[in-house]
Amino acid sequence: MLKRLAFVALIVASFTLTSISVNAASTGACSGHDGVDCLAGPDTDGSVLCIDGWNDSSVDYNEIRSVCTDTFTPFLDVDNTHENVEAIYTLYETNVIEGYDDFTFKPENQVNRAEFLKILIEGDHIFLNPDAYNNCFSDVEDGWFAKYVCFAESEGWVEGYEDGTFKPGQTVNKAEAIKILLEIHGYAANLPTTVATAPYNDVPTDAWFAPYVEIAKEKGFINGDASNNLNPDALMSRAAIAEMTYRSIVVKADKLDSYTTVPTTPIMPEVPEVTISTADFTNATEPRTLGDSDAVIEIIGYNDYQCPFCKVYVDDVLHQLTTDYIETGKVKYTFKDFPLSFHVYAKDAAHAARCAEDQGKFFEMHDLLFAGQSDWSYVDDIDTTLALYATELELDATEFETCMTSGTHTADINQDMAEGVVAGINGTPAMIVNGEVIVGAPQYDLFSEYLDELYADLTNGT
Repeated sequence: MLKRLAFVALIVASFTLTSISVNAASTGACSGHDGVDCLAGPDTDGSVLCIDGWNDSSVDYNEIRSVCTDTFTPFLDVDNTHENVEAIYTLYETNVIEGYDDFTFKPENQVNRAEFLKILIEGDHIFLNPDAYNNCFSDVEDGWFAKYVCFAESEGWVEGYEDGTFKPGQTVNKAEAIKILLEIHGYAANLPTTVATAPYNDVPTDAWFAPYVEIAKEKGFINGDASNNLNPDALMSRAAIAEMTYRSIVVKADKLDSYTTVPTTPIMPEVPEVTISTADFTNATEPRTLGDSDAVIEIIGYNDYQCPFCKVYVDDVLHQLTTDYIETGKVKYTFKDFPLSFHVYAKDAAHAARCAEDQGKFFEMHDLLFAGQSDWSYVDDIDTTLALYATELELDATEFETCMTSGTHTADINQDMAEGVVAGINGTPAMIVNGEVIVGAPQYDLFSEYLDELYADLTNGT
């Protein structure tokens, strides 16, 4: 019996992967209705809603929604014009936040202290054993929120009140939210001892939260109003929490100085020192696959090249996984595409990797795209940037351009997405490990322990 208590929060489904052929023009959901081929979103009763108004409750919306990425919106009350749409969609697709059963997000609803801790801790991909974290305050015993509150308390990120309570249901205000976010995401270690100039008109230099506000402002996590006021006592909405959390994650993942310092012109990243290569250790014959074909553990990884969480996964998990498990013959790893709709260049990047594969350099392009994610994600001309990457890898420029402009691998990318959706994947990064779906970028030590136990179980310890 595998001991997976510390890891169990990652496993969300078990299934047998079935290969299907689905793309935006052949889902059957909307085809034949005034030429409409893609979903507009779910209707209020959960049925499929097409652009022309046709709906059919017999069609499984969740099974095919990610294939039609151009028009898919996960929430009826957050469309592409919402000021926090990128933050909300990214955190939703990476399983950090959830919506309601009526397909709404309710962006203006307020967030309590327990909910905020859950968002931040899961946003930092910290997965907790509920048996290890509970009963830390008189009003925090063993509810769903206990593991988040008690872990945060054990790390010194939060404190209770003088009466021994935490008040998990109390709505979090802006000052408190900023402090907790900086503590959990590791920015509080650099707090200034004094604040010389008030960061906002209503944040005095001697306020307990002034050092936190100063850092949050410098990092671009928060904005004041037109009168340069922060309103530190204002209660936080779900949309505001999503925006602040998303900005912090992007800065941390992309190693930016602040959320506002993103490049606007193509910058050529250095080829990473650690490069995935099939040269010495793979016997696999499938495309985009590393490792021994006979390995007892098979991992299918789904990623979006523009997803900051995926970069964390590649940097902190995949490279080490390659050394410890793939090269040693324990794991066979297959790369799959799952570009999310709100990442405007994700499909272009996936296509670039496939076109590089045609010239024998998929893995090199894969690493280069993730190494330069914070560069190409914000450029105006993605085609020129990807052509620069192809030149760096010494690809045939004409062949690469033809592959990109003709959409040679569009159907292949859609196929990966369709298989992922059927498997139960709705965000990135995600893995299928011997039939079990794992979401998020797990802490490597926990993931390694999980793989060791799985390998021992499958080989009887030999």
